[in-house]
Amino acid sequence: MSTHIKIGQPYIKVKEYEPRGIGIDIEVAVSPKGATSAFISSWNENVVAEPTNHLAIATLGYIDAVRGIGLEEMFDDQESGFSRFHPCGPITTLLTNQHLSQIQDALKRLKATMPDKLGYIGFLEWHAYWMRWALDNCKTPAIWVFA
Repeated sequence: MSTHIKIGQPYIKVKEYEPRGIGIDIEVAVSPKGATSAFISSWNENVVAEPTNHLAIATLGYIDAVRGIGLEEMFDDQESGFSRFHPCGPITTLLTNQHLSQIQDALKRLKATMPDKLGYIGFLEWHAYWMRWALDNCKTPAIWVFA
């Protein structure tokens, strides 16, 4: 089972193949330099690391990363976390500079205390890159997580 994370501009998507009919998705964006592939390349074979704003990771890898980094509340809190779920589908969360700051702070801490945790570092670098990009380039920057 995979967890999918998308960061960018949300839009309403008609889903003819599902009973509920519509949902919110994130527009695909490609890194101009393919930078995000390098962030994840040392992680593991269960990660799809295209140079885009869409990350697919094995669910156990996602859980391990979120817990290992110490950002369970940001990602998994059922009231406000990025991966909270509604019976109709995943919730899209509007991004703020505070979210980006939390990711950047966690990245600095991790590099200082556990520089050998390349997978965790890649996970955070991918988020930092695309959050910064979304905040700078999207009318409504958001994150969508389907775990």
